Amino acid sequence: MIDYIKLGVNGISIPELERNPLLCFTTRINPETGEYKGSHSRAYYKNLIFRVYDPTPANPYGRVTLEGSLHVYWNEGVHNYNDFRIEDVRSVIDELSALFNLNPAKCIIRSLEIGVNIQPPEPSERIIQYSLFHKTKRLKDTETRKEGSYILGQYDWHLIKIYDKRKHAEGRGIVLDHEILRIEKKWKCTEELRNLKIFTLSDLLEFGLHNFESILVQVWDEVLFYCWQTLDGTRYAANYSNPNYWRDLKKDNFKYHRKRLREMLAANPGNVQAKVREAIKGKIKELKTNPTQINPLGIVLNQIGGSRSGTKTVCKVTGLNIEMQKAGSFLLSHSGIRYYLKNEPLIFLHLKKEYLTKNWANQDQGVQVRELAHNIRNRWNNSRIRAQRLVDSGQLFLSF
Repeated sequence: MIDYIKLGVNGISIPELERNPLLCFTTRINPETGEYKGSHSRAYYKNLIFRVYDPTPANPYGRVTLEGSLHVYWNEGVHNYNDFRIEDVRSVIDELSALFNLNPAKCIIRSLEIGVNIQPPEPSERIIQYSLFHKTKRLKDTETRKEGSYILGQYDWHLIKIYDKRKHAEGRGIVLDHEILRIEKKWKCTEELRNLKIFTLSDLLEFGLHNFESILVQVWDEVLFYCWQTLDGTRYAANYSNPNYWRDLKKDNFKYHRKRLREMLAANPGNVQAKVREAIKGKIKELKTNPTQINPLGIVLNQIGGSRSGTKTVCKVTGLNIEMQKAGSFLLSHSGIRYYLKNEPLIFLHLKKEYLTKNWANQDQGVQVRELAHNIRNRWNNSRIRAQRLVDSGQLFLSF
């Protein structure tokens, strides 16, 4: 349920973090002069991004942020199509604390996303088609290269997203055997989170999944939904199914007809919106009580990298297992990438998303393997350049 998060990481030694063998910090370097560009360096680990910002008058010792999907991290940086329970969240936070010396009580939440994957009572595409407004805001069709298509309600402090998770997966070459509808709320800043008394990672664990249930149910209940099973064939069908009709209503008329719509749905307890509401409640109850991890992909991911992998040798840039490569390897190379292409195609897709530019997206796989290895090696080399720059400048970083 807890997915994307952005943290301000306090109480950490920046030099210690930059020396961590699991991280490869890179920065923007002018290819002609070799000069440093930008205000921060960054490192990736299982789809999480660490950023180390240069000192400023406001932060004389620099600062650190961490962002990404905890759910994707749990699945080795590859996907978030399965269930993610509070015990799993706790495990991820414990692991990150151990690997990178983080203190959850000093990790300040700047942004947070929660979401639930349900098996919908009707096809996801049709449910999305008739999810017309959230409150009085039109749910807009939106599409991005990384996230695919979804409907979006955007507010000053948060946003709402609803999308077809199976279609989202298929866009990445993953075939699921059943429908998945995902409903999300993302807080873009801290004002509303403060009202919930969520300030740090420790507060997030204390808040728990049970309190998020009412938030996600409310999100769905606030959707102005046209239930075709209830209204098709009635005199309201043509207008109530038309988003332009709702858009053109004056404020008082909008409220009147929205109330009328909800009364008609309430008179039919088996309506689609009510079934989705019960599916949300049922899934959250399952996440709170079911100790068995269910992976709807039908994929058993190798436990690679990090503390869940024992003593396996991992790539210093990607965090992936590279034991299939020759002894002494420390970066994912051609042979390792070909291994994942053949045996773990989902991980290969993740590598393409993270390390392959769009210029090579339509090339044959042999070229893609070559460019992936090249780009991973470049990230490592860039991190070494930055480290040398810091040594030559005599710049000091202190714990804070």
